[in-house]
Amino acid sequence: MLICELLQVVPYFTRIRSGGVDGAMSGNQRESTRHYHLIDYAVGEPLSYRDEIFLRRREAETAARERAEWVAALQGLEVRALTGATRYLITSGHAGDAGRTIEIEECDSAECLELSYGPMC
Repeated sequence: MLICELLQVVPYFTRIRSGGVDGAMSGNQRESTRHYHLIDYAVGEPLSYRDEIFLRRREAETAARERAEWVAALQGLEVRALTGATRYLITSGHAGDAGRTIEIEECDSAECLELSYGPMC
């Protein structure tokens, strides 16, 4: 099941970072539904799940890297890149520490964008 199907609410600031204005999309954005989810969660803690939408892959990758480095610095942990610039594990390195994962997922579902930006017509 895609993360898009689980998406309930996208924070307002995500729309601002992704170029949306008051829930409206420009003509170019309406033609393409491709977007990227930045997913942030602590392994084993379902209430820690967070999902943001970005319209550009580079913005999502930059945000993921910056967030991983920021969280690790705040908590004195280390960041491990799992798959290039799209998935990071933040961990103490101890055997019992499941860690926190920050990853990027590409999506083409128009429903995700409508939840975030409003109707696309």
